[in-house]
Amino acid sequence: MKFQTRLVMGLLSLLLLVAGAALVGIFAEFVDVAGTGLEGLEGATETGIAGAFLLVVGIVFLLISFSRAPESKRGRSIVQFHENGELRIALVAVENMVLRISRQVKGIRETTTRVDYTDQGLLIYVKAKVLPDNQVPQLVSELQNKVKEYVEEMTGILVVEVKVLVENIVIDQITTRSK
Repeated sequence: MKFQTRLVMGLLSLLLLVAGAALVGIFAEFVDVAGTGLEGLEGATETGIAGAFLLVVGIVFLLISFSRAPESKRGRSIVQFHENGELRIALVAVENMVLRISRQVKGIRETTTRVDYTDQGLLIYVKAKVLPDNQVPQLVSELQNKVKEYVEEMTGILVVEVKVLVENIVIDQITTRSK
């Protein structure tokens, strides 16, 4: 959760807590409401229930706003256990492996990648910009095969699927000077 969202939730929770405490105070007649037009709320069951509800909601919002955010993608890793101990491979390391091998495929200009880990293995998503005059299905097939083989060889983890989105065909512009 972003800082701004946490801040708004924290402020909202404080507002709810104050309103709930005020209603509970009016219900219990701790707060003097004489001359305010709120005299009918004193001792009313509905006032106490509404105050208690606002207090509970305020506490829940406060806890959510202070709760620790889930671990970011950059901190996630794959854990493997071997005879000599534990091995962790960060998903960002796998992404960098994919970027490295994709640069070696002729016809691929630029790539971005995302890796997800499931119980079955790795799902690799690649967005690629390719050079013109390439047969896209064959180029993508080569990229998928190289990525799958390389990542499995380097990590020992099964690659379930390599999904490729051809994002664009890059046309290098050659500028000529007019004389």
